[in-house]
Amino acid sequence: MTTILVILFSVFTALLWLSTFGWLALLGAMTMFRRPNADRLAEGKIDIAVVIPSLNEEHLIQAKLQDMKRTDYPPDRMRVLILDGGSTDKTPALVTQAIEEGGAVQLIRLEHAHGKSDQINYALLNVAQDIIVFTDVDARLAPMCIGELVRTLMREPSTSVVGAVIHPDTTFVEERIYWSFLNTLWWLEGEALGSAGVSGVCYAVRRCSVLPLLPGIRVEDMHLALAAAARGLGVRLCRTAHATEVRVPHTIREFFRFRYRRGHAYLSELLSAARGEWTTKRRLIVCVVRLWHFFITPLLSIGVLLTGTALAWTPYWPWLLGTLLAFAVPAAGIMLATERLMPTGLPRRTLIQGVCRLGGLAWLALLWTSLSTRWSRG
Repeated sequence: MTTILVILFSVFTALLWLSTFGWLALLGAMTMFRRPNADRLAEGKIDIAVVIPSLNEEHLIQAKLQDMKRTDYPPDRMRVLILDGGSTDKTPALVTQAIEEGGAVQLIRLEHAHGKSDQINYALLNVAQDIIVFTDVDARLAPMCIGELVRTLMREPSTSVVGAVIHPDTTFVEERIYWSFLNTLWWLEGEALGSAGVSGVCYAVRRCSVLPLLPGIRVEDMHLALAAAARGLGVRLCRTAHATEVRVPHTIREFFRFRYRRGHAYLSELLSAARGEWTTKRRLIVCVVRLWHFFITPLLSIGVLLTGTALAWTPYWPWLLGTLLAFAVPAAGIMLATERLMPTGLPRRTLIQGVCRLGGLAWLALLWTSLSTRWSRG
């Protein structure tokens, strides 16, 4: 019986380590050996469109209009469009007022839009500029953000979608650590495999190479990224383009609810993408690995916990210390890298506690998301 426990514990532990730190190590190694792009940037700026979907955003729209004024992209090369999805508050009136006061922005009212996907499709089908930057009303962009996204698309013709690095506007440590890790993961996947994730907070697309959204899409950012990757087009994260998200979780309850809701929608997109046709195996690998993370990793964690608890009462209990070390050392390295993005003066003890809580919250969210998805699909 003890031998079986040792074998199960070893298998569960090895698979869990490879699923997490092993995946990161592989991506890091592939990124190191990736040949840098030697193409030169085109001189000057090109005409682009910045599209801001909105719906009942009267409390945020004025701050967003001011945000657009802070960008360093030449105003004469940038067409700013507010696509209103049928607001019933003062959002259209506030935008109209800004236009009358000389604001370089256009308002297009889509009274019959059914969600954000319709607004995105309108831009993809009707905007003349080939490069479109989409940004949410609750996003605050660094002055260089738009220019860096555009330069990345110009530098890499095979790239279709480029996302910005996201920073949450909160002191909630778990949310900040979460985005620090996710930004790193997406950048590695984009550089190593050309199939990164992007956030709707701010991303740019090459209009001629992306397909309109299908009906019923709830997470348009991930749908565009997965669809582009499935067709062999590059999807990357630009580390020099930074955007701050204002509307973010500030408590553990908000964090769990938000991540579950977002994760459930994202998982539905992944399942749909996995059943489709992929032109390159390396992009398919990212999709399969992410499904593994959703469905298998939480179960592996349970297996490690149960078999490890049983081994604690056997002569093999020192194996638990070795396992703890195998996970603690790389986790400490990631934590030290993350520490640079934390609020100034944050005690290391608080950071460690945040990492531990985030691990538990992420595990619960993944487990609940995978189980509820199984139940909903019968």
